[in-house]
Amino acid sequence: MADNVPKIRFPGFTEPWEQRKLGELAEIVSGGTPATSNPEYWDGTINWYTPAEISEARYVYGSQKKITEVGLNNSSAKILPKDRTILFTSRAGIGKTAILKNDASTNQGFQSIVVKNNIDP
Repeated sequence: MADNVPKIRFPGFTEPWEQRKLGELAEIVSGGTPATSNPEYWDGTINWYTPAEISEARYVYGSQKKITEVGLNNSSAKILPKDRTILFTSRAGIGKTAILKNDASTNQGFQSIVVKNNIDP
């Protein structure tokens, strides 16, 4: 059996594996935190995740804390698209993952994987 034909198959998958670099399939996006001392940046409508919120759930729908558009624009946080983003914790609680079901942002404790449009996360 060739090296690129797996012994365990997924239903409906019959072709050999194709080795790809992650950067060909997705973009890695870091998070950011608006200044906590500025109340204009907080209690808005934009989901903003911290690693502590990522548990064993496969999907996440809403964060505990929210930031404002002003907070987003005055930090390194970015909007991550729903159904295309895999949150990946890179700090305390390292290695936990969840798929976004609503657009969101994260703090710097993440290296999120945003897959290209034709990829299923």
